[in-house]
Parts: sequence; structure tokens; C-alpha cells
Amino acid sequence: MEGRPGLIIGSSWLTGDGRRTYLHHFAIHPDYQGRGLSKSLMDSSMAYCREAGLQVKLEVHADNFKAMGLYKSYGFGVLENYRVLINRDIK
Repeated sequence: MEGRPGLIIGSSWLTGDGRRTYLHHFAIHPDYQGRGLSKSLMDSSMAYCREAGLQVKLEVHADNFKAMGLYKSYGFGVLENYRVLINRDIK
């Protein structure tokens, strides 16, 4: 598939709080997956994190085995004894 001008095919959203860098969202457009683009985007994301000199934290769904494999290949491991809490009904 040829690239289309203006089409965003990947995204990596990083923020920091002075203690660590957070990788909030990481994605490659489905039509472009399987081409090694996630490695290229992850290389760039990790280079940014190294320059910041901070540890990196992310969340990934337990059933997302493809993403888990990518993240583990970059040295990420499971943070034991932590739970993710969410409030979706703020009043």
C-alpha cells in the first residue's frame, strides 16, 4: 500500500513528571502493521527517554501479546504488586 499524504501511520505519546517518562499511547495504523514501523517508532521513543534520563512506565492490556513482546524486547517488565484503578463515572 502506498502512503497517502497527510495520513498519520504511527503515534507515540510521551509525557514526564520529573521522576519518570510515561508512554501513554503507542500505535501503528493497522494497514501499516507488520512492516517494522513499530520498531522504528519505539527506537525513537526510547531515544527520547534516554535523553530525558528517566525511567519509563507504560500500561498494556494483558491480552495484547504483540505489544507485550515489543515492550519486553526493549527491556520492559511487569511491575508486580500494582493495580490500575479507574473512575469512569465522575460526577
